[in-house]
Amino acid sequence: MNELTWPSPIRNPRWRNRKCFIETAYSASLLPFTRSLFPPPPHSVSLLVLLFCGSSRETLSSFAAPSSSLTFFFPVKFTAEELRRIMDYKHNIRNMSVIAHVDHGKSTLTDSLVAAAGIIAQEVAGDVRMTDTRQDEAERGITIKSTGISLYYEMSDESLKSYKGERQGNEYLINLIDSPGHVDFSSEVTAALRITDGALVVVDCIEGVCVQTETVLRQALGERIRPVLTVNKMDRCFLELQVDGEEAYQTFQRVIENANVIMATYEDPLLGDVQVYPEKGTVAFSAGLHGWAFTLTNFAKMYASKFGVDEAKMMERLWGENFFDPATKKWTSKNTGSPTCKRGCHEIMMRLLKLID
Repeated sequence: MNELTWPSPIRNPRWRNRKCFIETAYSASLLPFTRSLFPPPPHSVSLLVLLFCGSSRETLSSFAAPSSSLTFFFPVKFTAEELRRIMDYKHNIRNMSVIAHVDHGKSTLTDSLVAAAGIIAQEVAGDVRMTDTRQDEAERGITIKSTGISLYYEMSDESLKSYKGERQGNEYLINLIDSPGHVDFSSEVTAALRITDGALVVVDCIEGVCVQTETVLRQALGERIRPVLTVNKMDRCFLELQVDGEEAYQTFQRVIENANVIMATYEDPLLGDVQVYPEKGTVAFSAGLHGWAFTLTNFAKMYASKFGVDEAKMMERLWGENFFDPATKKWTSKNTGSPTCKRGCHEIMMRLLKLID
């Protein structure tokens, strides 16, 4: 990709001294349209259109005439200088590999993370497949070689409250490696794991833990890499299976238990307990295609603030055999049989159902 820095002065301060990545060229002429949308860019690049994250390229190009050239830009949230500066903060660098069974959504989830960094638009995440750079990968629709990409991420002070390790500021450099999921390319997974500090295991919530999931977990633990888990494609659970809150919980819990059985089988004593628990924040729930994910921490903070309770205690109650009855406003360790008595995570599941619908 080529790189361009907008010259100053620019009327819109958002674009001053910012760098953009040239993605592709289109045949179009949108100068009147661009002036109506936002302050026009400098004269030298007045025929360039900025494609904001979330804008539709098809919508913009539909206004175009096929006579002159138009280049689309994706605004990024970081510059090369910012990445270079963070490289000097060794405590703020995270090297992470993404591992999973084939077609469980690794590359789409990676695209969503890349979109969150502003490199691509969220609407094209999953279609661009940023880490599938080879021609045969594009033709076959699978990842063949492990490919890395560096992302900039700034955490909030609230998110770092519980972090006890050394750090320099809130800015982090994430070196993310997307690895193959096909059994024929297991050597690529091993190569990725040997240069990373952690592994994100992606599991399709419908298909569950599959053969290659066990293989990549065994490889990770063999390299003494502590994995975390994301239960992916949550939209499929609600749209295809048409489940309610309790059935969704049972589906996700089954996936987590199956993954923990494998990790318990291959665990290394030097790593300690490597199993994952939603109530400890080591399990995320995601829909990579739609660009969202969460851990129970997000909801625990919200409910703790709303009801004035301890966040750690709320985390424990949002998963497992914990039930809440709004009628009595009491928590119990078993379902009392009351129509209003629901599992602690029931409200979360219902919120997701409304979001997806």
